[in-house]
Amino acid sequence: MSMKLSRRDRIIFIVGIVLIILVVGAVLVIRPKYTEAQETAARLTEKENERKSVEERINQLPTLKQQLNDDVDAVVGLQDRFLSEDEYQESYQMDMYLMDLFEGESEADATGIEVTSIATADVQGADLEHYVIQTQTAVYDLKAYSDIAHQLPDYFYYAYENNWPAPPASKKVAVSQLTVGYRTELENWQGVYDLIDRIANDEKTIYLDTISAHYTDLEALTATEETNPDGTPANGEEMYIEGEAVITVYELEYMKKEDVDKIKAEVPEPAAEEAVE
Repeated sequence: MSMKLSRRDRIIFIVGIVLIILVVGAVLVIRPKYTEAQETAARLTEKENERKSVEERINQLPTLKQQLNDDVDAVVGLQDRFLSEDEYQESYQMDMYLMDLFEGESEADATGIEVTSIATADVQGADLEHYVIQTQTAVYDLKAYSDIAHQLPDYFYYAYENNWPAPPASKKVAVSQLTVGYRTELENWQGVYDLIDRIANDEKTIYLDTISAHYTDLEALTATEETNPDGTPANGEEMYIEGEAVITVYELEYMKKEDVDKIKAEVPEPAAEEAVE
């Protein structure tokens, strides 16, 4: 039995076929392309973000290089306050440094003090402790309220708020302790006082722990010799001021200048066309 479709049925049938083709096409062709387009857009967004990140880093290069230079200069300035472990690794080198400090580097600045002995302990690694000096200052509310322009020193506000900054963490450095024997003329007490000041004012990290001073043992000098009426040895030996100074020295392995220059040279300058305004 044959079936004859009406015009209306044929139109509906054709439209249905077209819709099926469109749906199948959307599933098989359009949807994968749409998904691919979304993935491509995501990758483009990711690459754009990477480009912006690179541009930001390029623009930061001059600042970072300046910061590196400042940090290196700060390290060089700090290490100059220490004795160089390389320069003073031999005991005689340290002996010469201390003799110049005690006796003077030349006849023009001779101190009148003679170094009689130097005993050196082994160099060891030890913590160099930091500390914060809590400056004494009067603190009260009206003083703080009147500082509208915030011109009072920071330590005032540290004391006012009772919130002093914590000291930096300790660092290990090379430490050695030396005992220096010395003597000088009886009249040269001022030379001993000046020696204490010279050690305190030395630009390097060298510290005077203790110092002793006494007159030469007169009994030892005169035990087997006749004495003059004033009690001095008849053999012409003289009395002296003599004593010992115990000194602690802090040393570092210096950052070498050629290494510093190499570090600076390794940081590139940004090309003019790469810089982003």
